[in-house]
Amino acid sequence: MKKHLLAIVVATLFVVGCKEDSKEKEEKSAETEQTTENNKTKDLTILSGEFIYVEEQKAAVLKTNTEVYGVVLDSMATKLSKEVNSLKREDLDMVPVIIQGKIKPNPMEDGWKEVVEIKKIIKVMTPKAEPAIRVKGDKKEVK
Repeated sequence: MKKHLLAIVVATLFVVGCKEDSKEKEEKSAETEQTTENNKTKDLTILSGEFIYVEEQKAAVLKTNTEVYGVVLDSMATKLSKEVNSLKREDLDMVPVIIQGKIKPNPMEDGWKEVVEIKKIIKVMTPKAEPAIRVKGDKKEVK
């Protein structure tokens, strides 16, 4: 009888031990997923500034309060430019936006020192109601 009771206790401890191991594995995998997610967002920066895309030159720029970045032209930049176009009054209006992106060195020698790759469009705002400043020059005939 004591042998059977001992066998039941050992079997119970074995089952309980296995359950705790699986819980620990689940907790560790959840921690790993969370760490991976945090590492992904550590490389990303939230930027607030004015965005402009010039179709003719195939170029986009994000001007923040402290920096000016070139924008990597990908599907997210195209999506943002479409949203911005609906709010522009004139072709060269800059529209305030808030984005999440990855800042990296510009691979091209000419242009901005750093570029931003847009990962998420957080908000697109209506441009200020200030009228655009226009500069008119003299029209001189060139011979």
